[in-house]
Amino acid sequence: KLNARLRIAVVPGEYRLLLQNDTNTRGYNQWFYFSVENMKAGQQYTLRLVNFVTAVLIEAEKETFAFAEGMRPFVFSLKRHFETGEGYCQAALDNICYEQSPYCQVQLRLIQNENSTDQLYQLSFDIKFEHSDDYVLISMGLPYSYSRLMTFLRKVKPPSSVHYQEEILTHSLSNNALPMLTITSPLPNLEKKVIGIIARQHPGETWSSHLMEQLINQLISNSPEATYLRDKFIFRIIPMVNVDGVIYGNFRCDISGFDLNRQWRLPNRILHPQIWALKNSIHNLSKQHPF
Repeated sequence: KLNARLRIAVVPGEYRLLLQNDTNTRGYNQWFYFSVENMKAGQQYTLRLVNFVTAVLIEAEKETFAFAEGMRPFVFSLKRHFETGEGYCQAALDNICYEQSPYCQVQLRLIQNENSTDQLYQLSFDIKFEHSDDYVLISMGLPYSYSRLMTFLRKVKPPSSVHYQEEILTHSLSNNALPMLTITSPLPNLEKKVIGIIARQHPGETWSSHLMEQLINQLISNSPEATYLRDKFIFRIIPMVNVDGVIYGNFRCDISGFDLNRQWRLPNRILHPQIWALKNSIHNLSKQHPF
């Protein structure tokens, strides 16, 4: 889901973008996914994500910001896709920088106040577009949606040499299904150890879904390495834990406003159904096989 909820034209060619908070939170704006339309080919545009990071985050992680080390967002051009079939590619940007934002965050609202201690910092960059009047998507990471996951799972066709089971572990707060996979060899072996693998507890970590897709493809293949692993282990896989967060365009939290990665000690069955069900699944499986 796109997460830029307000766009302000400051001067011709310069725009300020306000990123939405994670659902039921006051922050977590450290990613972006938005669209651009009605542009002119070859013209330079300056985009400023005015609430991308806070002063606290800048101070804590200023030595490790990925954009300072050469990271670039991904861009999808609808016209280029129709012409060449090309999908997302990394953008060529100029003048990319972090700088103090003209805004600060007070309570849940952004107001202009240069003297506030709750100062925000913005990500700014210049970009040129190849086509006029195009529809362009710009994303911090290579997108991977819940619908793509479900489409991928429907197409999985493992060979007969693979024991592959897909089931629904539980449903999210929005009643979205949480798929769970079991991959091993068909022959039963009580001495097999279990390897548990999960991804997307934090919705903004899209790269983990791309890695998970390739991992599943490798584990169900007929390669000697995959055969050896299936004979030795049972793989219990949750490809997308925070399905609601992914659907609603959050960066870190579920729609309840909780970071699911911080709820493992005492998960609530109502508020954190994914983690509650995951812990129970691990507990029940551990009675039969060591992890």
